[in-house]
Amino acid sequence: MDYEYYRDFHEYLNFGVNIAFVHYHKAIETVYVFEGHLKITIGDEVYILRKGDFALIPPYSPHILDPNNTAQSQINIIPPIYSDQYMQAFSSSRPASFVIRDKEIAGDIAQHLRLLLQKPSDLLKKGIYYYCIAKFIDNARKNVIEISKAEAKQRTLFYDILIYIDEHSAEELTLEILSKKFNYSKFYFSSMFNRHLGTNLKNYINNVRIKKAIELLYDHSVNETSSLVGYANLQSFFYNFKKITKHSPKDYVRRIAGTPHEENIPDSLPL
Repeated sequence: MDYEYYRDFHEYLNFGVNIAFVHYHKAIETVYVFEGHLKITIGDEVYILRKGDFALIPPYSPHILDPNNTAQSQINIIPPIYSDQYMQAFSSSRPASFVIRDKEIAGDIAQHLRLLLQKPSDLLKKGIYYYCIAKFIDNARKNVIEISKAEAKQRTLFYDILIYIDEHSAEELTLEILSKKFNYSKFYFSSMFNRHLGTNLKNYINNVRIKKAIELLYDHSVNETSSLVGYANLQSFFYNFKKITKHSPKDYVRRIAGTPHEENIPDSLPL
């Protein structure tokens, strides 16, 4: 499973055939289908989105956009600073469905998000994001699934762990340090982490660090980047960078890394 850190670093709006293997990020992702149908998996739930359907993918939720789909869709990545609005709204419950099939509501949200193409002011952009998230929340609250206090506490704890790792990834992070920080045994902490993300803590931390390194390499040397993302020695940085990206740091920037947030705008936008 891939933690796509750059999704948390850039705003993103794309039209066309959108595919994605299993990944997750702190930012909210939205999907609106305007032609064809698209199979999308959010956590353990599988949905078929048809023309006029809208889906919101919550923060840190593993998801897949069928790699074999041919649907024309609109994808938005909403910056993670807006994720708290969603998480607070569903602190003790979750939507029964992450899909809006009411064409009027779905179309309204998608159309507001398309206003971002007009490069609005920061104030207007903030209003667009808050409006769209609030619109989804108001609709989703009509049918929610209550979760136990224990489940809500563990979900909040898990979010806190991921946020802590993200904010402290340049520091020393080990199973011992993190389990002590969150007052759990090493065995329980490791088991909980593996169960939620399907990967172990060491792999996750390396993934976060390398994703951050990709951004830093544009403006920093390899030595500086290695240190800034938390590697004690250059050899370890090179090993993990190549393991994750299949390229050396310099080759990745030179040949592979483009602008992941680049927009693909069709000649004719959906109504």
